[in-house]
Amino acid sequence: GKQFAISGFIINVKQFGAHGVGTGHDDTDAFTAAKAYHDTRDGTYQGTYPGDAQLAMYAPAGHYYSTAGTILDTGGTGFTFYGDGAVSVLDKIDFYISGDYKCHIHNFFLRGATAYGVKLGDGAGNTAFQCQANHIWIHDKTKGLHLAGAQNCEISGLNIDLCANGIVSEHAVSTNIDNFSVRGCTNDGIQITSTGLTGNGELKLSNGSSSNNARRGCSIYSDGTNQVVEDYFVNCSLTGQDISAERTYTITAIVDNGSGKIRVATFVAH
Repeated sequence: GKQFAISGFIINVKQFGAHGVGTGHDDTDAFTAAKAYHDTRDGTYQGTYPGDAQLAMYAPAGHYYSTAGTILDTGGTGFTFYGDGAVSVLDKIDFYISGDYKCHIHNFFLRGATAYGVKLGDGAGNTAFQCQANHIWIHDKTKGLHLAGAQNCEISGLNIDLCANGIVSEHAVSTNIDNFSVRGCTNDGIQITSTGLTGNGELKLSNGSSSNNARRGCSIYSDGTNQVVEDYFVNCSLTGQDISAERTYTITAIVDNGSGKIRVATFVAH
């Protein structure tokens, strides 16, 4: 087959025919070919962690477009794909990480009307473990960031706008989202639910905002079977437009356990 000069363990999608010129050219085949080549390099990246001389995929500045839509399934431990920031635009090209360890996605602008921008976990027990997503812009998705099985993951520098729902967490454990902005969603900016396999626990959101969303800045609810427990908000501003969607609870007790944390009890179940 065709041979490619891969420099410094970097697979540049343009070496596989990606144009990055917008909707005038379909880059689906180029991304598929680059990912397929990446996956054949067993021993170079399969089974290794970042920093162990694995291959990484790279999309330099450009507007990469997929006519029918493409989902990049990481498909292995240590998958790394990065761009040049908001100038590396992936249009209807999204990321799915499930059953994989220590995958890294950095420096992309994900746009185009699709189901999600980044999805971690499959909602059926296969998780994304110790994965990272940093400096990601997401625009015009049904779910910007979808946590359907995220465990010990780190997400930072997240900018989501004009999606139906910005951040949707159905099953996340010990996962941090730091330095985030969600705005202009047509439904909720943030949804934290227990509809996943075992619910939510220890999701921490810090240094961020959810604003100018059509309904709630943040909604938290249980399906009645699983629980939403120990979720934390640190230095966050969460606002919505639909005041009727808010609920008020009577506080019956505030307990300080002496460790700097407090527990707030309400009169009604929620």
